[in-house]
Amino acid sequence: MSNVSYEVFLPNILPYAPNVLDDQAIEAVRNACIDFCRETLFLQCDLTPITVMAGANTYCIDVPRYNILGQVMGIYYQSRRLERKSQYELEKMFSMNWQSLQGTPQAFTQFNPNDITLALCPAETVQNAITGRYSYMPLRDSTVVDSQLYERYLEEISSGALATLLETPNQSYTDAAGAKAYTARFRLAKQTARAYVTGGMNHAPMRIRYSRIW
Repeated sequence: MSNVSYEVFLPNILPYAPNVLDDQAIEAVRNACIDFCRETLFLQCDLTPITVMAGANTYCIDVPRYNILGQVMGIYYQSRRLERKSQYELEKMFSMNWQSLQGTPQAFTQFNPNDITLALCPAETVQNAITGRYSYMPLRDSTVVDSQLYERYLEEISSGALATLLETPNQSYTDAAGAKAYTARFRLAKQTARAYVTGGMNHAPMRIRYSRIW
């Protein structure tokens, strides 16, 4: 995975939001990237295989640097898919004390966004037992973002950033009509990207061709 600075988006933004500060534009780009990743699940990665330890049922998912875990797409224990369950469902399946019960893991839940908790608790140590896939998104204080967003979705992310900037009240660049148009473009871009992801990302991403506002 390679990263790019948020600054690479600025040439697509600064000319269309007069007098906006670079820091304000970068913040808008970062927020647009986070929103895009959260809603589309576009950025995904295979889980580095995790060795389970007997008597330990909670494991941290290590995401790429500068990012945070978005959504667990699938977890496997020795190649068998585990179902995601709520704590209530696990209590019904096993008992109120399900976290202390040992055996072969059959499901997982999450108490912390960065961790998965297995049920049952592994009764034996198994090398590289847990595999899977997850989505991720940039941290709020990140200074760089996965280059895929820049290479594939430069105009779309820029539209999301401009939508936020132009709706800021009482600024020289405030433009309610422009903000509305960019918001619609960004929403459509997210819907298209999510359909692409849902379809397995088997084909080149659908691109939306716009009549430029700028």
